[in-house]
Amino acid sequence: SKRVANIRYAIENSKRIKFGYKKPKDKGHKQRTVKATELIDIAHVRDSGSTLCVRGYCELRNAERTFALKGMRGLKII
Repeated sequence: SKRVANIRYAIENSKRIKFGYKKPKDKGHKQRTVKATELIDIAHVRDSGSTLCVRGYCELRNAERTFALKGMRGLKII
């Protein structure tokens, strides 16, 4: 997908990504800026599926975080 291609580009070129992110229990999206380091497929615990995620340093939390691609909106490379 275009989103995956943009994230791969950001990782390969040491760029940051900016996006709105909504965790399943959140009411709205929060703006995040992340120095992406890897794309990972995380296996589900309850079923045989998996979720594609990006891992990286989150400027809002000042820590390494993992974000599910399905919770993102409006991804930009910065």
